[in-house]
Amino acid sequence: MRKVIRRIIYIFDRLTNKYRYDIDIWKEYLYFCYKIKSSKNYFKAITRALELNPACLRNHYYLSISVSRVKFSLRDLDDGRLLPV
Repeated sequence: MRKVIRRIIYIFDRLTNKYRYDIDIWKEYLYFCYKIKSSKNYFKAITRALELNPACLRNHYYLSISVSRVKFSLRDLDDGRLLPV
């Protein structure tokens, strides 16, 4: 099972390298990382998405809100409250 998840993450990495500015692909990648509870991959992906698409914070609230939601669900309450929405 782990190999399958690693392969899917590898495919998402390749996909986001090719289509860096497609927000829907980033959303799918983040949703997948959240569903498999891979916080390491999730935060690496969200950092890269916001690095490549800085306008996402203003235009696509999903990315900034999802960071707060994931930090809150992972019981990292202090950091989850500090993010502006």
